[in-house]
Amino acid sequence: MRMNIVLLVFSICLGFFFTPAAAHLQPALGRFVQRDPLEYVDSGNTYVVGRSNSIRNLDPTGLAIACPVGWVSTPVPGYHPPPPNGCTVPGGGVYTPPPGFPNFTPACNEHDNCYSTCNAPKGACDDHFRDSMYAMCDAAFPNDPVNRTDCRRAALLMYTGVSLGGGGNYDAAQRLACYCAPARRRLQITLPD
Repeated sequence: MRMNIVLLVFSICLGFFFTPAAAHLQPALGRFVQRDPLEYVDSGNTYVVGRSNSIRNLDPTGLAIACPVGWVSTPVPGYHPPPPNGCTVPGGGVYTPPPGFPNFTPACNEHDNCYSTCNAPKGACDDHFRDSMYAMCDAAFPNDPVNRTDCRRAALLMYTGVSLGGGGNYDAAQRLACYCAPARRRLQITLPD
C-alpha cells in the first residue's frame, strides 16, 4: 500500500494522473502513457484520451467522457454511428433464438442505435430493449401462455445482460457520439421600472 501511495505522489509530481482504469494519463498531452483500456473506441491511436483534447473532454476513468463544469455533452456534428451488429453476445457470438421463437435482432439493432445516440440515458435504452422484446413475445404467442412466458424469460436474460454488463459498450458509443461544448448561458437583462 505504501509503495502505491509513493508511486501516486511521484506520478502527480511528474504531471501524470493515475486513473482507476490502471493507466497513467498525461493531461497536457491528452494521452495515456499506457494504452487506452477501451482500445480503438474514439481513435485509431490507443494512447488518445478524450479525443486528444483533455481540457474539453475529460476522461477520468479512461472509460467515458465527462464534461467539466460549464460544459455540456453535445452530439458530434455529422456523426454517423456504425451499423448495428444484431444480438451479439460476449465472446463475439450471435444470439440465436430457439426454433419457433421470435428473432430479437430488430430490438437488438434499435438498442445499438439508442446507445449511439448522444445523451440517450442507458437505462431508457435498456428498458426500451426489454419492452420491444416482450412485445415480440406477446405477438408471437398471443394464445400460448407457456411459450410466451419462456420467450419473455429469454428476453429478460438478454435485458439483464445489457443492463448489468452493457456499461462499457454504452460508454464507448457515447464517446463516439458526443463531445464537450461550452454551455450556452442566457443573458437576462432586467430593466428598471
